Formats: sequence, structure tokens, C-alpha cells
Amino acid sequence: MTCAKRCSTGYYWDRDQSCMATCSAPLVPGTDSNGFAICNSPCAAGDFVYPDGSCAGNCDPPLTTNIVKATLKLCLNPCLNGGAGISTKFLYPDGSCSDTCQDNLSQKTTLNIKYCYSSCSTSQFIYPDGSCDGSCPAPLANKVQYTLKFCNSPCDANDPSLFLYPEGTCKSTCPDPLSHKSNEKFSIVIAAVEANGFTQTQAALEPAIFL
Repeated sequence: MTCAKRCSTGYYWDRDQSCMATCSAPLVPGTDSNGFAICNSPCAAGDFVYPDGSCAGNCDPPLTTNIVKATLKLCLNPCLNGGAGISTKFLYPDGSCSDTCQDNLSQKTTLNIKYCYSSCSTSQFIYPDGSCDGSCPAPLANKVQYTLKFCNSPCDANDPSLFLYPEGTCKSTCPDPLSHKSNEKFSIVIAAVEANGFTQTQAALEPAIFL
């Protein structure tokens, strides 16, 4: 014998185990096997209900799951208190949330969820201009953030006047006989003469940076 919760007439037993005048989205009004008013999933038994009310058989990270009961399985946005509704924050691949989406990443909104993600494969590095490459040669520096692999200049990104030298140092000048090439995000010192020993470094860097 079970003891079921009954709410007053006109109220529904919601997923947070309280009586509500309306069902919080994406749930819909329904009745249980005892005829009590409850907030229920709009999906078929076994399916997850997403923040926009759509249904799917799975709920993949970075979304989170809340299995209230066998007939009420929620797939939630961790950027929202309660997981449902429309969030103004971007959801990153590691489940973290931010008001902005990093410049060299892509963004999309689907199922009422704003994603910030990379179109690069998991084996590739993401460069500051958003391009992808399988390597991150010195003197560039690599780091893992949001479970993504980035390849950046070790120089201060807030000081575009700095030149990155092949040995990894950052300087504000590029004296003769050296020369430099730049793209939107990098200033790289390139050897003007083979005698200074930089020519081999130039060959290693150029395919990855100067597309």
C-alpha cells in the first residue's frame, strides 16, 4: 500500500515535491494512477524531456540529468537554476557557464540552450583566429581549457605591439636584419638571414600560423 501526495483542488504536485498552481516548464499537467493532479513529462515513458519541451532517448554532457521517477526524466541546462527555461548564459563543453562566448569559438542556440563550442576535432588545437591544426609548435604555447585544446602566443594578448621570437621571448621591437610577419592575432619575428639560426624555426612555424 502506498501513501500518495494529494494537493488541494486546482494545484499540481510538482517535481520539487510541492503543490503548485501551474506546472513549471517544460512539464505539463496530468494525473497519476490514483487520479491525483501532478506535473508530468510531455514525453513517452523512458525519454528525457529537454528545457524546450522536446523529447529524446538520451541526455549527453554537458547537460545534466535528473531522474525524478521512471516516467519523469529531465535533461537540464546547468546554466539555469532548475535547469529549464531560456538561459542568457553560454554553456561550455565542460559544463561551465559564461555571459560571453570566447572569440575563437563558435556559438549556437538549440533546444533553448546557448552553446559555446569549437568546430575543431578533439585531436586538434584551436588557434586565436578560430582555425584548427593538429600541432602547436614552439614557441607557441598550448593549454587545455573547457576540455578544449588551445594554441596561443605566450606574449601578453592585451599588448598587440609585442613580437614573439623563435626562442619564446616577447619583445616590443624587431630590429634589423630581422623581419616579421603578422596575422590578426600574432606578430612573429622571422629571420631575414640564415646566419642567425632562425631559418629552421621559421619553416616550422609558417604552416601553422600563416594560412
